[in-house]
Amino acid sequence: MADIHEFFICKLCKGYYRDPYTAKECLHTCMTLTPDPAIKELSEKYLPDYREAEETEEQEFYANFGIKRKQPDTLSENRPSALKFCRGLDPSSPRHMIQFELYPQRGPDVPLFLHLGELKAPCMNTQSFFKIMYLRKYLAKKLNILKPEEIEILCNGAVVGPEYSLEFIRRTRWKADSKMILEYRRQIIAS
Repeated sequence: MADIHEFFICKLCKGYYRDPYTAKECLHTCMTLTPDPAIKELSEKYLPDYREAEETEEQEFYANFGIKRKQPDTLSENRPSALKFCRGLDPSSPRHMIQFELYPQRGPDVPLFLHLGELKAPCMNTQSFFKIMYLRKYLAKKLNILKPEEIEILCNGAVVGPEYSLEFIRRTRWKADSKMILEYRRQIIAS
């Protein structure tokens, strides 16, 4: 048991995994990315008393400070989410993930004033319903640009709108079986 104990402890905070998430790019377990049900199931199987002890400690903490706890929403726990129920989709499932690469627009005919810097990690893996407007916000943050609206995303040389999802672009603009490649540049402003 001591041999596998270290695999259920976070390298960053030294705590046990409660709801672990794994980043597919580097395989680091992170709390803000895709859910990792395999590690969660293993941690519950090999550390069964941990969850109960944690719940007991949490109740004692709230009781000591006189804080009223919210009652868990039992209806939502027993009922499947609207998205799963209506469409049969689980947004975190691997088949609803999309891989793509994101590079600055390149070519001899691209003016230098439209060129933006390169990302350190251009290969990405995210949910297929991720919208371009959020990709622009991500780029603005990574490239230190104040307004995300100043960035245009292109697929096959054509500008794509911020309201489109990656899945929509893959089906309508990319149409290839290979990994989708998107480009970005500074927005051309007509005067």
